[in-house]
Amino acid sequence: MKITIIIHLFIFFLDVTDKPLPQGGLRGILGILGAVIAALSIIGGAVTVFIIYRRQKKNRSDTENDL
Repeated sequence: MKITIIIHLFIFFLDVTDKPLPQGGLRGILGILGAVIAALSIIGGAVTVFIIYRRQKKNRSDTENDL
């Protein structure tokens, strides 16, 4: 009984390893590159909004001090 189970597992293992591996390497790299570009775009947009907000706030305080 134990020998037949081992033989079946061995045949299953051979059947699984005979199948070709998926060739998705380029898709994975492009997905990572796209995620990095998206993250950098979001960070750049947030930094731009923060800088514009600080400039406007500084300009308002300078205007109030002139009065």
